[in-house]
Amino acid sequence: MRYFDVVGISGGVDKGLAARLGFSKVLVLGSDIILSDRPLHGRKCIVESSDQGTLIKSLRDPSVIGIKIPDNEIDGKVIAAAADAEKPIVIDLSPLFSQQWRDRQRSIARLRGLIKEATRAGAEFIGISNARSANYLLSIGQMLGILGLIGMDVNRAKATMEKIGEYLDN
Repeated sequence: MRYFDVVGISGGVDKGLAARLGFSKVLVLGSDIILSDRPLHGRKCIVESSDQGTLIKSLRDPSVIGIKIPDNEIDGKVIAAAADAEKPIVIDLSPLFSQQWRDRQRSIARLRGLIKEATRAGAEFIGISNARSANYLLSIGQMLGILGLIGMDVNRAKATMEKIGEYLDN
């Protein structure tokens, strides 16, 4: 099994450290994968937009790896479109570590709701730590625990960390 993480650390993560954390590769937002508000034709990207239409249209673009729903708001149309297009919804764990406790509780509740609705619709997921510094890097075990906390079973949580590899191989 090959597990992947995506981080926001400029300069990336040493291969040795990535291996010690249990990952085949740790990708960097901005260089390995682009986070954009629209599809970037020909470049692998994750689209994050507060505009429902933009997210739904981006699902048709082959350069789009997945979509990231801002603030993990539950949007039934976007979730259904992602499931139909067989494109994953990105579950970003970084807000759970960078917020005050009340905001963190709200983020956990939103993530649980998003996972519940998306699972019901048959959507897939990509789980990322999106660590902003080395202090917030997570191991596979930690990510599995956190994904379990927000409502995923172990097999589905493992699949979220493998999923991005399918897009890198294509």
